[in-house]
Amino acid sequence: MIERKSLELAADLTSRSETLPAVATCTWCESAAEALCVARSRCVAIVRFVDRNNAPLGSSWRGVGVSSRPENRPLIEAVRGAAGQSHGEHGASVDLGDLDPCDDCMVTAMTLDPHAQAQDPVLSLLACIGGRSALLASAAIDPQRGVHLRIVIAESAASDDAPFTDADAEALRAAMRRIAHRARLAFASEPGVVTEPLNIRESEVLESLARGKTIRQIAAEMHRSTHTVHDYLKSMHRKVGVGCRAELIARAAGRCEPRTTATPITGELVA
Repeated sequence: MIERKSLELAADLTSRSETLPAVATCTWCESAAEALCVARSRCVAIVRFVDRNNAPLGSSWRGVGVSSRPENRPLIEAVRGAAGQSHGEHGASVDLGDLDPCDDCMVTAMTLDPHAQAQDPVLSLLACIGGRSALLASAAIDPQRGVHLRIVIAESAASDDAPFTDADAEALRAAMRRIAHRARLAFASEPGVVTEPLNIRESEVLESLARGKTIRQIAAEMHRSTHTVHDYLKSMHRKVGVGCRAELIARAAGRCEPRTTATPITGELVA
C-alpha cells in the first residue's frame, strides 16, 4: 500500500510530467530532470536516452539532463563529470542492474553500499552526490530501435529526508508512464523513426508561444527581428509536421496526435 506522502509525490510528479513538451526539443532531458527534482527537498535528477546496450545515442536524443534541488551548479557539473568517465565526452550510461531493459516501464529503489560502488556506476554516482539512496527508472520509448528512457533521482548530501523506499518507487512508477508517453509523442511517434529536435532558439520560441506571447513580443525579448522569429516558426512547422501556429502549440501540449510528416532522422542509431 502506498503511503500518503508517496501518493502526494505521485500526484506531483504526474502533474509536472504533463508540462514536458510532446515535441522533440534539444532540452527535453533537462526539462524532465527539472520536473523530477521535486521528489526530495535535496536531490539530483539525471535523465537520458540510451540504446539497448545502455550506451548514449546520437545527437537527436540530446545528451543527458541533470538538475538539482536546490540548484547547485558545481554539483551538477560534478555529476556530469562522473557520468562522463566511462564514455568520454558523450557521458556514461547508467546501469539499472536487475531491471529488464525490454520491460515497458520499471522502477526500483536502492541504497548506497560503499563496498560495491566500484563495481556499480550508479553507486559511484551516488557516492559523488553524497546521497544514501536513489530511485532508478527505465521505460521503453522506441522498442524497434532499442531506445529507452533512463532516470536516476538521488538524494544529495545533507538531506534530512528518509531514504527512498519501495513506496517512493511506486510513486515514480505512476508518473513514469506519463513521462514515457510524452517522450514517445516527442521523439518516436512513428516506430523506428526519430524526428529532428528543435534547437535552443526554436525551443525558446515554443515556450514563449505556449505562454501566449506574440511574435513581436518574442522578437523583442530575443533581440531578433520578427522576420527571424518567423523563420524559426517555419523551421519548427517543418520539424514537427504541423501547418500553423495553433497546431504547433497544441502538439507541444500533447492535445493533438502527431502527423506523419515531421522531418525524420534515420540511420543515426545502430541498434
